[in-house]
Amino acid sequence: MTQFTAYTTDTAPEAARSIFEGVKGAFGFVPNLQSYMAESPELLERLH
Repeated sequence: MTQFTAYTTDTAPEAARSIFEGVKGAFGFVPNLQSYMAESPELLERLH
């Protein structure tokens, strides 16, 4: 079974951090779904 990592703003890959900051500014937190998608900044960008 594949294990996915839930990232935080501090642990996310560099390319995803700026997106996380924008999401955190809009919602006040990073939703779980997006925290798991941090390994693909391109995917996060499409959702944002």
